[in-house]
Amino acid sequence: MSCMMLSPAHIATVAHGLSYLLNQSEMCQLSAADELRDALGACRYPHDFLYDDRRIYPVLYRHNEAAYEGRYKAEPDETDEVPAMPDNVPHLLHRLDYNEHYFLDADFFKFLKLLDCYIYQCEEQATADTNLQKALVKTSNHLYAFAAQQNAAYNAAPWCI
Repeated sequence: MSCMMLSPAHIATVAHGLSYLLNQSEMCQLSAADELRDALGACRYPHDFLYDDRRIYPVLYRHNEAAYEGRYKAEPDETDEVPAMPDNVPHLLHRLDYNEHYFLDADFFKFLKLLDCYIYQCEEQATADTNLQKALVKTSNHLYAFAAQQNAAYNAAPWCI
């Protein structure tokens, strides 16, 4: 297995998608794992219950950095700062059209793949057993289940035989 430091744009896009999942209430079936709420609890806006992607971003960056440093036995640079979060990143998760089920668009799957890449890069000994990593994996599983339940073939399949 290998590990790489992901780009700030990649991490920021994941941070934005996670904040969307944590904050939205329009599509209750599409949500983050409850464990992610706990793992990112310090990433809320001050005096609010909403999650801030600009607070999630450095947490995700440091998590990826810890995985990379652990994998390659690199000494952490205590003076190393988290790069500024890019302003113009894709906002891939958004309200989905609904007609008996949600219509998943290409952006949904792009986000899911970016999240899976992030999870893979952080599946290292230094980070694999952290609450954040476990919550990210569980959130990815929620998204896969949501996608399956929106699929016409899944919906047409018999419940029991």
